[in-house]
Amino acid sequence: MAALLGRKSDAAEYRSLAAAIKSAFNDAFYNPALGRYTSEGPLGSTGATQAAQALALDEGLVPSGERERVLDTLVELINGFQPFGGVRTSAVAPSAWHRSCAR
Repeated sequence: MAALLGRKSDAAEYRSLAAAIKSAFNDAFYNPALGRYTSEGPLGSTGATQAAQALALDEGLVPSGERERVLDTLVELINGFQPFGGVRTSAVAPSAWHRSCAR
């Protein structure tokens, strides 16, 4: 926004701050050996949640070249989530279209 307003000095300061935040986030939570975000960062694998991977992907925090690994982790965690003892259920309520397909 600062760049759009012609405030070059402010834009440079915010770019620098964003880079520092990204670096600190990855230092604290990214485990490069596992290619996933965890609550222990590079020290362990505990707390590798769907939300942690999705947040990093959505906010552009994933280190350059690591996006595919983090996305693979997210897919793995989604596929591994079995809240009903392994019985898969649809998260979408049946619609008129679904009912018409069943006829």
